[in-house]
Amino acid sequence: MPGKVFVGAALALVGVGLASGHELALAQELALGQKLALRHELAPGQAQPGTTDQPATTDQPGTTDTVSSEPLLGPVVTQHEMTSGGTRLAYTATFAETPLSDASGTVRATISATSYVLERVKDRKRRPVMFLFNGGPGASSSPLHFSAFGPRRLTDERDPAQRKLVDNEYSLLDAADLVFIDPVGTGFSRERPGTPSGAYWNVESDAAAALQLIHKWLESNGCKDSPVFIAGESYGGFRLATMMEHAEDLPIAGLILISPMLDASASVSAPGNDLPYIFDLPSMAVA
Repeated sequence: MPGKVFVGAALALVGVGLASGHELALAQELALGQKLALRHELAPGQAQPGTTDQPATTDQPGTTDTVSSEPLLGPVVTQHEMTSGGTRLAYTATFAETPLSDASGTVRATISATSYVLERVKDRKRRPVMFLFNGGPGASSSPLHFSAFGPRRLTDERDPAQRKLVDNEYSLLDAADLVFIDPVGTGFSRERPGTPSGAYWNVESDAAAALQLIHKWLESNGCKDSPVFIAGESYGGFRLATMMEHAEDLPIAGLILISPMLDASASVSAPGNDLPYIFDLPSMAVA
């Protein structure tokens, strides 16, 4: 099973052609796609036209945080089916915000995720779980979610209004449950009122927030002993490497670095570093 996950990841990358350095542009381009996906994939009370998807009948109300009266988003839960390799797969889609608390227990921010859990699994405890995030920093998980590994992908018509969700033949859902993470400040994840601006927008806090979500998701879904895979793209690879210092208690089965940004020396302006000037020089000027 783990081998299939890694092979599937490689095939999916070939299939969609993700490129390092373009995640912010992709996230902006797919902003409409994220809204479309949430409307079609997670809209409570209605199924997507022309499919056999059935919405869950027990939508849970939002919870109120400890900082303001603004409710947390979700959880929103719906039931779906997709075809992968000629096999029909039934799965549950869930969107939810997870509160992030400081040492005093005060909620300072929320981090959101969309998860896809396969139904009718014989041994849930042995079922792998893969957590995924893009980079930036400042990018949501939209590119990996809707153009790579999610159970549905957005078609690539030039006119965004013509794009639609279709079954994704490159999805890894047949091999692992999938959890797409939007770091604080991306997607629907946000700092709460009263939180110092940018408190979660540094290397350590950003990584710690993602790690906290992973712990909470595994615990709340009864998967504390499940094999865990974590995939990070571009700066997400740097976030992933940063997280590992504090992830010794996770049952990690594998790490997937997708076009990772592990060395920023080519773009950092610092005394004695000539690389940014070399790479910024237009090749036509040299010619």
